[in-house]
Amino acid sequence: MDERPSDVSILERTYRFQLPKTLRSLEVKSDYGFISTFSLPAHLDCFTVVEELVISNCSNIVRWPLVELRCLARLRSLHISHCTNLGQEVLEGSSSEENLPLLQLERLSIQFCDILTRIPILPTSLEQLDISHCRSVVALPSDLGNLAKLKELYLLGCHQLRALPDGMDGLTSLEALTIRECPKVQKFPEGLLQRIPTLKTLTIGGCPDLQKQCRQGGEYLDLVSSIPHTSIKSTKPIKNDRYMPHLSGIMYKGMPFN
Repeated sequence: MDERPSDVSILERTYRFQLPKTLRSLEVKSDYGFISTFSLPAHLDCFTVVEELVISNCSNIVRWPLVELRCLARLRSLHISHCTNLGQEVLEGSSSEENLPLLQLERLSIQFCDILTRIPILPTSLEQLDISHCRSVVALPSDLGNLAKLKELYLLGCHQLRALPDGMDGLTSLEALTIRECPKVQKFPEGLLQRIPTLKTLTIGGCPDLQKQCRQGGEYLDLVSSIPHTSIKSTKPIKNDRYMPHLSGIMYKGMPFN
């Protein structure tokens, strides 16, 4: 019988006395890293002060890790990338949207999650939202218009995204809007039209119908003309080059990984 200790027990012995109680930034990479990090009760006290979390290359995440995120009460920045199975597990009989339990979150970036179709309800503290190369996303959160603090919205390579949600007139702090390579988005919703003149930056590319509305003779030309920095042009499809290398394990910033 194989008596070798499990990866989790090895990690627990390694970090039990090393994780600082003032840990501010945490990177979790690979299936091993995610399971090991959130399977150790001894780590949970350290996570209560974490403000920045990066999760990448974790193919074992098939649903939004809402339970795991609840221990990160002070989290301000969350970056999730290359979690290729995120969204695979759909809760049967669930008709309501899930809520992201991060009440102090200011920055959310979701990139290269290929089969993800929907984003959870977002906290009203959010200031920056980046959804890039999530080619199966069909809709943005229904509460997007409630994000009165949102300053930057960046949408790139969401090929199945068909429309922006109604109620975006509530984005009273929005300064920068980028929509690129989202060819099925054809128009701005009525609420967003009220916010367009107050933008400082607008970038649109790879969205043929939307671009047409913003050019000479288009419905939105007068609105976008008042924006200080505007880029409305055709672009070549951005290659999904998987620029982030596959790295294994867990990385605690400021701490060596032995």
